[in-house]
Amino acid sequence: VCGGRKKKRLDFEGKTILAPLTTVGNLPFRRLCKTLGCDVTYGEMAMASKIVEGNSGEWALFRRHKSEDMFGIQIAGAFADNIAQCGELFERECSADFFDLNCGCPIDQVTSKGMGAELLDHTRRLREIVTVASRSTSLPMTVKIRVGHYEDEERRNAHKLIPELAAWGASAVTLHGRSRQQRYNRLLNWD
Repeated sequence: VCGGRKKKRLDFEGKTILAPLTTVGNLPFRRLCKTLGCDVTYGEMAMASKIVEGNSGEWALFRRHKSEDMFGIQIAGAFADNIAQCGELFERECSADFFDLNCGCPIDQVTSKGMGAELLDHTRRLREIVTVASRSTSLPMTVKIRVGHYEDEERRNAHKLIPELAAWGASAVTLHGRSRQQRYNRLLNWD
């Protein structure tokens, strides 16, 4: 229960999910994926601080086509209050079924501001963000992570983080099979 409102249930069972993508997950691409059998789509990643400021470019990323019957908004942010404000705004202003915190983006421009995959190394801040933001709205909150921050398998922490994310209030977690250090140019770990 959130502020007297019942938390909406998120059901991905048996559904084909389009991975949360940052630059190619635009509306035309998502529409094409829907025609090819995709059930769940995400908008492109937007910056939480810009959303709260009312940046029209960020808000344009949340356009949803009528064919998108299950749609999520993907955001990146470093502060619980910003992410919580976004959740409240999405519930009031958007036709989204859920919102997703991107903790997978390895790009320096994002991680240098404490967002994206940088949060994998700062679990106290991540816990605060997920706990506060998931309680701020009846929209389910999901989290996208990588296998960990480091390429070294012994230092990866996704296996520890996933149950904690659920306990903190995440309704689902998507896992990118590379570490932050691997970025996009190494083979994915399918195990």
